[in-house]
Amino acid sequence: MSKLYKVPEGIKTVLITGGGSGIGKAFVNEFARLGLDCVLVGKNKEKLIKISNAVEKEYGIKTWIIEQDLSILGAGQKVFNYCKENNLEVDILVNNAGKLIFHEFATLTQEQLDSLINLHIHCTTLLTYLFGKEMLERKRGFIINISSASAWMNLPGIHVYNATKSYVRNFSRSLYYEFIGSNVGVTVVCPSGVDTAFFKLSKKLRKIGLTWGLLIKPKQVAEISIRKAFRFKKEVFPNSLDSLLIFITKNLTDPIIFWIMKKLPQFKRITKLPFFKKKR
Repeated sequence: MSKLYKVPEGIKTVLITGGGSGIGKAFVNEFARLGLDCVLVGKNKEKLIKISNAVEKEYGIKTWIIEQDLSILGAGQKVFNYCKENNLEVDILVNNAGKLIFHEFATLTQEQLDSLINLHIHCTTLLTYLFGKEMLERKRGFIINISSASAWMNLPGIHVYNATKSYVRNFSRSLYYEFIGSNVGVTVVCPSGVDTAFFKLSKKLRKIGLTWGLLIKPKQVAEISIRKAFRFKKEVFPNSLDSLLIFITKNLTDPIIFWIMKKLPQFKRITKLPFFKKKR
């Protein structure tokens, strides 16, 4: 048991989406270390099995695996149905699964748009609704929704990602007030840089980011998030620099954003247009 926090009474089973890698994997390891049984949800069954076997062996907990692409409409209902069919009472829900597509908006396919919106908005909302109602009835439980520091940003290329993560943040903060009276915590986590493959950074850049404190390890995100969720905190910024980074990026001026666009290959076509050839 961690010296920093203990598991609240009656909390036994956790469901983590995107549990096969990155922050989701870190949540699985941390909850397993605390002695909680884990339901792992994700697209890559091999990764889920590997993590499941590892934590069962090391911590002696029980795990269940749900192979499911959560970006497909209706996937959240399938996850809930699986839990009901297997008599799984979920005490903690971690809506972690996420997807980043960094491209010019007009070049996205409708399938890509649907997948981002379904994953970040529909699935997160539906799982929170289905499992949250049961938690309210039991008057016990925790919901941890992973948003992002980009929820404050207005940047080209990650328009849909930013907008949907802003939804997750606002949705979670609003529910916090409704649920806390029934002893159900709703915590939104807004990390900035995390040392995972999510942002597709090179090993060199990841090392520099860790050295300068711009990136933190997934384990830190999980530990800090769980500790503060158990204290019924409304919002969590895992990195000490998160507030500063959010302030800087949300206040970028147009000339700076245009300059950034000229440096990125995703906007090569746009920046060749007459507008960008003018001095600004």
